[in-house]
Amino acid sequence: MIAFTDGKAIIVALPSKSGGGMYLVRVSAETNKLIVEHACPAQRFKSSCSHIEQAIGFWKILNPWENYPWMPSREVISVQKQIVLQPTWKQITGKGAGMDVAKYY
Repeated sequence: MIAFTDGKAIIVALPSKSGGGMYLVRVSAETNKLIVEHACPAQRFKSSCSHIEQAIGFWKILNPWENYPWMPSREVISVQKQIVLQPTWKQITGKGAGMDVAKYY
């Protein structure tokens, strides 16, 4: 897994379930909300999307205080939006980078 930041959010690159490419999922935080932007065929057909769960899991690894029991949980707002890789984004390295977050969520 590869992740980037645009300074306001993290953008996680996740493989498609069909193996035909990658999806970019952008996760940003607002007061008591996580905004998850992602264009996925599963969402269009009102099915659950594992890419959203994986991206949130990665976000929680990079923001470990979110896992404290006294922290209020954030409402997840899913937005259907195409995310396009930008040359200004910086790749995230270090703790959590390259991890399989599915097992941590």
